[in-house]
Formats: sequence, C-alpha cells, structure tokens
Amino acid sequence: MNLSGIVLAGGKALRMGGEKPLKELRGKSLLQHAIDLVAPLCGEVVVSAGDRELHLPKGVVSVPDPKAFAGMGPLAGILAALEVSKGDMCLIVPCDLPNLRTQLMAELYEELGDKDAVYCRLDDGPEPLVAAVRRVAATNAVRASMNAGNFKVVPCWDSMGARVKDSTWVATFGPPADLFANINTDAQLKRQQQR
Repeated sequence: MNLSGIVLAGGKALRMGGEKPLKELRGKSLLQHAIDLVAPLCGEVVVSAGDRELHLPKGVVSVPDPKAFAGMGPLAGILAALEVSKGDMCLIVPCDLPNLRTQLMAELYEELGDKDAVYCRLDDGPEPLVAAVRRVAATNAVRASMNAGNFKVVPCWDSMGARVKDSTWVATFGPPADLFANINTDAQLKRQQQR
C-alpha cells in the first residue's frame, strides 16, 4: 500500500455547534465528501477525529489526537493519523473543503517528486491542510515541531523543503476560490447548498 488518505475531522468547529464533520451537503456529510475525495486514490483512509466518536464507513480507521497534544490544533491530528498510516506517502485533506477534486489530489501526489511535502498557496494565503507528504519524513517533522512548541502547519511543511503549488496550478482544476471554498459557518454551508 503506497498511498494513505488522511482526513482531518477533529477541530472544535465552535461556529457550527461543534459537529462540522456531520453537517450535510448535497446529500452526504462533509466528512463523507472528504473520504470520497481521497478513497479512489488510496489503499486506506484514516480519519483524525480529535475527541469525537464518529460512525465511519467499513474499512475507514478513526484515530484520536495523541494524548500529549490533545486539542492542540491540526498538527496534532496529522501526527495521530501519520502514526497509524501504512502508506509510504499520504494525502491530507480537511473535512470542510467539499469542492476539492480527486484529480487535484492525484496531481498533488505526483508533484511530490523528490520532495517530502507539497501543498497549495492561493493568492489569498496558504492551504497547508491540503497536502501530500512522505509519511516517515512528515511524522518526524511534525513530532519535532510539536515537541518544540511550534503548532503551525506551514512552518512545519516548509522545514521539510516543501514544494508549493500556486493559484495558477490550482486553476487548471477549476476556480481556486470555488475549489477551496471553506465551510466554517452554517451560512457558508447554506451558500454551498444553493450552488
């Protein structure tokens, strides 16, 4: 198994009443959208669930945050999932970007090349939670970063010499603002429902 999918679904999601992964959009949960995004490419899918109990499709694994870093942000969830993943490489996606395309993730994986990490940076800022990484190198980098008290994802990926794909590259898959339309509130969810 060369490629594992990691879905980040452990955030507190206070603006959505704490249950963002379970919110429905176009007939399925945001979590299911994320699983369906990476499943065609990956031999396994691991969901980083934080402290949630999630009912998952057969074969999908759920992991809590590591005890030492529980509730300390997305790097904690990434570390938990990396530590149980079996693939040499991993695709990482959050559960709140339901318009991402599987082809974009496939190409992001191809962009790894000789690098240990690759992520996107749009005109309005980085999207480090959409990434492809080499599992062992990423596990070591994330653990070192968190042990040093650094909990930001971009500096962690950059410490690995990450390749960064810009808006022009992203635009080959569709309008970047649509592909990366983040759902953090019920109003944003409603807007997506109306598309």
